[in-house]
Amino acid sequence: MNQYTSVTLEQKTALFWKRVLITPDTNQCWIWTGGLDKDGYGQKNWYGKRTLSHRVAWVVTYGDIPKGLQVLHKCDVPACCNPTHLFLGTQKQNMEDKVSKGRHLHNETHPMHKLSLSQIQDIREQYATGKTSSRKLGREYGVTKQNILCIVNRRTWRDV
Repeated sequence: MNQYTSVTLEQKTALFWKRVLITPDTNQCWIWTGGLDKDGYGQKNWYGKRTLSHRVAWVVTYGDIPKGLQVLHKCDVPACCNPTHLFLGTQKQNMEDKVSKGRHLHNETHPMHKLSLSQIQDIREQYATGKTSSRKLGREYGVTKQNILCIVNRRTWRDV
């Protein structure tokens, strides 16, 4: 018999909240003091599964998370477990929230970008003439033919 099988939900919940820095002011973030992932989100072993701490906070406060929904932060603090700062939403709503708050890195703000805005415009103009191929443009700009096709078909860099 496992040593954890006799632990009740109330005991697990109490142990969870002991790892959260709770302030009397519910407007402030309640920060997870346990382990964090590479993006700063709290992690907790919850019923044998590695779970994000804000998701645990939601479950112990409000109940199960409906299938297809995520637990999002109003405060945008990944380690925050304050239930009043959390809300449910879809992946699409999560991305829209991220973009509306200016946290979405894209184009030249993305740390992995290789091309500038002027290069994107040049690529589209050159390709539109029909005098060059995506393969040639890829070699010229140091990216793949597929990257060039995504650029010219506006699957990437849509807002340029």
